Amino acid sequence: MRKTSFESDLLPKSEGEKVFQSLLDEQYALLSAKSGSLGLSEMIYQQLKPKVDKK
Repeated sequence: MRKTSFESDLLPKSEGEKVFQSLLDEQYALLSAKSGSLGLSEMIYQQLKPKVDKK
């Protein structure tokens, strides 16, 4: 995912910034795994529910 983001050669990332970003990504992954979901299914359900209820 990180490789798809835009990076400029004008301000290259330092090693410290790369380590921090890696640790932050790891924490995001752990939090997502603990929650059991990303909430996408609930959002999709709420968007489609009115259409199903009308039938």
